[in-house]
Amino acid sequence: MSLAIVLLTAEGPKARRTKYAVETVDHLRRNVISDEPIWWHIADDGSGRTHMEKIHDAAYGVTEAEQGHAIGHWSFSDSEGRGYGPNVNASRDLMQAESPPEFVLYVEDDWRLARPLDLRPMFYMLRHEDFEDVGMVRLSYMAWTKPLFALFRWDDHHQWLELRRDSEEPFIFSGNPRLEHWDFLGEMRWAKDVHELQGRGGLPGEYELDIVWRLKTRDAGARTEIVFPCDFIPAGAGDASLFQHFGAERSFIHDE
Repeated sequence: MSLAIVLLTAEGPKARRTKYAVETVDHLRRNVISDEPIWWHIADDGSGRTHMEKIHDAAYGVTEAEQGHAIGHWSFSDSEGRGYGPNVNASRDLMQAESPPEFVLYVEDDWRLARPLDLRPMFYMLRHEDFEDVGMVRLSYMAWTKPLFALFRWDDHHQWLELRRDSEEPFIFSGNPRLEHWDFLGEMRWAKDVHELQGRGGLPGEYELDIVWRLKTRDAGARTEIVFPCDFIPAGAGDASLFQHFGAERSFIHDE
């Protein structure tokens, strides 16, 4: 399968998130458009059987959506309360062992996909010979506190905004929804800290502009850039946003 949706989720005494996860799944099932079945993977951080069963029931309970997709494969991993980074690692390890997809849509369990999303233009861009250096498409808002520089890129049909690594804005990790080419991270793995990736050199770093900089300088080649679709309305637009963040519980339930 070309696409896997990975739901990053956790439920526990410090965060009651099952209701959020169920709503997130319902909107993804109804609004992610695909003409081929999608691999669903639940990356759980030690929540337990009841939480997982409710997510499973929500995913398979969508039967009358005007838009949407079929589930072609279902899997899950459990990082046993070790936190965000190990949760992502566990999901990638399982998918690698089962033959990984070409693309992965990562969504945390409190983001509502508010309207139909056709990912095919993004697949086209990521497969285009002029975009072999692009590894991630950010699918929510762009936030900054310092000057942030970018350049416009154009494929045959759409415009994309590529962030420049010489920006003053560090653009640190956020849990926003994102579409990644499977090769984007390569041999990079998340460290224990929820905001860090661990590279072969053992150096931690922030996820986005910083990890792009490290990938580019150490492993020059493909899949090192991040782009935004230019036609998406930012999250600051409220109800007009594509992905809308909701809920008041903590995102991370396990203390370091």
